[in-house]
Parts: sequence; structure tokens; C-alpha cells
Amino acid sequence: MANANLTAQRLREVLDYNAETGEFTWAIDISSTGRRGGVAGCHNKAGYVVVRLDKKLYLAHRLAVLHVTGEFPAALVDHRDTNKSNNRWANLRPATKGQNAQNKILAQKNNQASGLLGIYWAPQQNKWGAKLVVDGKQLHGGFHETPEAAHQAYILLKREHHTHGTL
Repeated sequence: MANANLTAQRLREVLDYNAETGEFTWAIDISSTGRRGGVAGCHNKAGYVVVRLDKKLYLAHRLAVLHVTGEFPAALVDHRDTNKSNNRWANLRPATKGQNAQNKILAQKNNQASGLLGIYWAPQQNKWGAKLVVDGKQLHGGFHETPEAAHQAYILLKREHHTHGTL
């Protein structure tokens, strides 16, 4: 996705941003599909809203930062509610890669035994374990009889140690 050469001035002359809805609309007629007042952008395969402007594709949440602050974000932009297409200003925040990763709510594809985030089957204990990684260190939430109990232990760890998490 491009950032190069797009200025806040150019963005604001071509697109309007509604901070309450997170929606971009065309401020001017820019093409046969980009008509003044029409909604700009579409969803990409990853679920983010993208906008094509001056023959370049931009992530709408990054455009929102440029539109409001006048500068492209130096860091990542995190969606507080984990909804990749919710670009309301109140839902966006700067984040490091590590902080952005704290906002996960689904188990990784390689850890689908239970479908719950933060837990694993421990065959030696014949129980479910809970673990959380913080600054490269694993924190253990104990072993539990059920996946749900292990997940609750994980959530407690996450709420205590992951300031950008949403669980």
C-alpha cells in the first residue's frame, strides 16, 4: 500500500472523512465511479477498507490518520474493536507491532485444537494449559480440566498484561 507523495491537502480536496462513521466520500467528481458524495473504497481480501486515489491503493484507516492529523502515521494503526473495516476515529489508535498483536481474538490456524485463543492441550498433564507471551516471555496460567476454564485463565492474564487487548 502506498504512502508516497500523498499529502493531507490533496487527500482533503478529493475525499471527505466522517470521523463518526469512519466513512470516506468523494468531495469531487474524480471518475465515472468516483462521483461527488459517493462512498469511496471497498474491502480487500483481508477485510480492510482500501481506497484507490491517484492510481495508488491506500488503507482507509491510514488515510483517516492523514486526514485528521495532517500526517501519515509513523506506526501501525490498530482497530480497538478488532473490526478491520470500522474506521471511526474513536476506534483507531497508534500501535507498535507487539501492541497490534495483543488485539487478537481468534486462535491461530496451527492451534485449533479447541478453537480458543491462548490455550493448548498438555498431554503429560492430561489437561488444558493457558499461556500468554509478553515481551517475548511466556506467562503460564496453569492447567485446567476444560478448555473453557483454561481460556478464562488466559483472559485474566491478557487483561492484566496486554494493555492493547480487547478481551
